[in-house]
Amino acid sequence: MSNPITFFRDDGLRARLAALLDVSGAVLRVAAPVVDLLVRLSLAKAFFAPGMLPGSDIVDLRTAWPMILAQVMGPVLLAAGFLVRPLALLMLILTLLAQSRGAPQDEHLFWAALFGWYVVQGAGALSLGRVLAKGLADSPLPLAGPAIAALSWVKREVGPIYQLGLRLWLAAALTGPVVAPTMLPTMASGMLPRPLAAIGAALLGSAASPL
Repeated sequence: MSNPITFFRDDGLRARLAALLDVSGAVLRVAAPVVDLLVRLSLAKAFFAPGMLPGSDIVDLRTAWPMILAQVMGPVLLAAGFLVRPLALLMLILTLLAQSRGAPQDEHLFWAALFGWYVVQGAGALSLGRVLAKGLADSPLPLAGPAIAALSWVKREVGPIYQLGLRLWLAAALTGPVVAPTMLPTMASGMLPRPLAAIGAALLGSAASPL
């Protein structure tokens, strides 16, 4: 027969843990849009990185105006959260090209990971695209509703798989760049002692589930 005192203690512990999880979840929900905005603002500098945009080093204004326009409008649209997915896809491709063709940089890799995240997830609540999407879903514009539904499907179905890929990518970086070193950040180079790096990689790998 179970001890009533132990039962009530366990019940109280569960209640406190549930309350703590509720509070932490509420804090995360409030902070997430702000963090999303700050990340978009930080990613805007990628448009000005040397060699990121093809032809950005051309001096002739008549031929360089498309790149100048991209460098001006790209950060503005990204910060405003409008057309984030196509912009993120463009910058993801350019970042990977810069990483593979030029000197490898960890910053490029983390940019690519974040741009890939925005391709899949889109911008957060503090974005112009999220505000407009609420109206476009019920608008009479052709293909507006199906497009919104398709993007929601990508976020719902592809998002967990992308998170899985990110965790495995970070786990591979912690264990050391064995394959494709230019596509893995140099996190194992003195950042953590080898035992801690191995433990971190194992934890990331054990949590790698798309469900």
